[in-house]
Amino acid sequence: MVLAQSAGSRDETLLRGLAVLHINAAWLNTRINNSQICLMHASQADKLLEPLVETELNLKVLNILGTAADNLNKYDLALHYYERSVTIAQKLHLRIREAMTRQNMGHVYSFLGQYEKAIAEYSVS
Repeated sequence: MVLAQSAGSRDETLLRGLAVLHINAAWLNTRINNSQICLMHASQADKLLEPLVETELNLKVLNILGTAADNLNKYDLALHYYERSVTIAQKLHLRIREAMTRQNMGHVYSFLGQYEKAIAEYSVS
């Protein structure tokens, strides 16, 4: 039983480590305005983290994905990632992270001309 837990813990550590590598690659690609490659790496990180307990790392990935999608004018996709991030932030009681994500959502809604939704997101943040 202890060996199984230890192996499971190692697997989780390995998955989180691989996810962090993809997160770093995604973040670097945002810095050089390569949103398509950023989206690819962040999507890989999201898939790696999917079977694990949600942590603040998930929020980081989802916000990177949202920003990359926004930069590629994929606004519905950006909102999808931001909404997932808000849900996790609420579950983890990370109010500041939730507020930052809601500001990102407000930006997207504002760009889309959906000003009432933008104001609602800014107000909650």
